[in-house]
Amino acid sequence: MPLGSVTYYFASLEALMTTAFLQLAAQASDGFAARLAQAINRRDARAAVIDIIADSVWAEPRTLLLSYELYAFAARHPPVATVMQQWMNSSRTALGRFFDPLTARALDALVEGIGIHNSIDTEPLDRDAIRTIVERITGVD
Repeated sequence: MPLGSVTYYFASLEALMTTAFLQLAAQASDGFAARLAQAINRRDARAAVIDIIADSVWAEPRTLLLSYELYAFAARHPPVATVMQQWMNSSRTALGRFFDPLTARALDALVEGIGIHNSIDTEPLDRDAIRTIVERITGVD
């Protein structure tokens, strides 16, 4: 994209990056929320969380790479941290239909954490290990 076009539409590099990261967060949140929306009870929600992690609903390579960039950019540009907060709030709201706020927060971190670790781990966690972890955090009905 020509620099002139960028400066015409965006007042600063931070504005451009914020817009791009908002789009990333919206897309990732939509996939996350869509899978959780299929749940009708806590057991279904637990299965959805397992699917989101094990099937890389959230953690496709492009999204992971961009989320690494978002975390780094937000750390250097505190106003951009609001993008991250919006993304976390969206995930926690979707999880909050079935889990208490503290469990929803832990599951949100787990989804990202396992996704990030599995993307570089030489022995990524498999579905059974993920199920065990999610069941330990949420309890088994």
